Amino acid sequence: MKLAYYRDHHWERVWIDAATDQITTLYRTRYAPPPENVEPEPEETDNFKAHVFKRGRVVKVNELTAYLNSGCATPRTNVLQWWKVCFF
Repeated sequence: MKLAYYRDHHWERVWIDAATDQITTLYRTRYAPPPENVEPEPEETDNFKAHVFKRGRVVKVNELTAYLNSGCATPRTNVLQWWKVCFF
C-alpha cells in the first residue's frame, strides 16, 4: 500500500487516517469521474432479443483504491520503461 511510508516512519494512526481522508477527498472532488445515472430498462418479453441485446456487466474500479492497494515500485525501477509498458 502506498501509505507504507507513514507506517515505516512510525507515524501515529491518527495522522495516517487524516492523510488517507485528505487524499480520498481530493480525488473525489477533483479527479474522480462523475457518477453515471443509469435508468433501468424495461424487461424484454422476447428472450432471443433480450439475449442478443443484453448489456455486459461492467465492474467499475475506483482508481484511487486500486492505486493505494497496488504495490510500491522498487528503487531500481526504470520509470521510463514502466511508463512505456503501462501506457503505450
